[in-house]
Amino acid sequence: MDRPKILDEIDIIVNDRIFKFKEIKKLNLKDDPVDINMWNLMSKLFNSNKLENKNGKEEIKFNILKEKIKKDLELNEIKIKVWCDNNLINYELIQQFLIRLGQIVSNYLTIEKNIDSDFEEESPVQWVNKINLYKFLKTNNIKEKIIKSFILGKSLNYGIKLDFNKEYYNSWSINKNLYIQKNIFPQLSFSHIIFYYNSISSPNDDKTYLNFVNDIELDYYTTCLPHIFNKNIFKKIRPFIKREFNKNNLIINKTIHETNGSNYDQIVYFLNNNSIGQSPWENEDMPSLSDYLKKLRK
Repeated sequence: MDRPKILDEIDIIVNDRIFKFKEIKKLNLKDDPVDINMWNLMSKLFNSNKLENKNGKEEIKFNILKEKIKKDLELNEIKIKVWCDNNLINYELIQQFLIRLGQIVSNYLTIEKNIDSDFEEESPVQWVNKINLYKFLKTNNIKEKIIKSFILGKSLNYGIKLDFNKEYYNSWSINKNLYIQKNIFPQLSFSHIIFYYNSISSPNDDKTYLNFVNDIELDYYTTCLPHIFNKNIFKKIRPFIKREFNKNNLIINKTIHETNGSNYDQIVYFLNNNSIGQSPWENEDMPSLSDYLKKLRK
């Protein structure tokens, strides 16, 4: 991953701030009249002997970056409002989204501030960069990258319609029938496998509804999640079981529904007749998962 140019610019600012801080300290001044919050942070780092080490500089960089993003949003407020009006989008919602996005980006770009410099640890970004994530991609287009990112981030958020004539979807992560609100998606018809971002239980009809739904190609799941979507997991008939306690506090198993139907049969057929391809999860840093995937190919 190429280093963003903005970090080179901020590195210069960080070194300049540290230099000025030390000069002010020599003059025995109590604080920096320009930026009291930064002065307090640098004083804290100075007192803990972290001002000029890697962690300390990353902490300063994080705060400078966060403040820069905040100022950029303020400078472009009118442009953002006009764009929201032209696209019939709530400005307050976009504003909160951009603020949160700025916090996430700042955290991501300075993630090494959370790594103990006394130990030779890798940051999460360094660790992920060792995995060849391009093995996940077929077309390398932006749509595929976005969808597969969500699949990897929320691996259990899938719904399967077992049969064409069923109105609901099923998932092993939720022991309930899952519905799509027709009033939200009146013109859309979804396939037998979907991804959803989250679910919510309705107090009106006691149903569980799915939010932010998207059709998913089956091979997206077999590529990203071969440890879940494989012929050993998807049996011909596999009941969804819910454990409950009876009056004597003994566990009883209650079958919610069984996984059989024409759509489910097609999934089983596909998994039985298509081998698992090479996966980025087969990595020396994940020996257990690598061994499991190799056994699935036998």
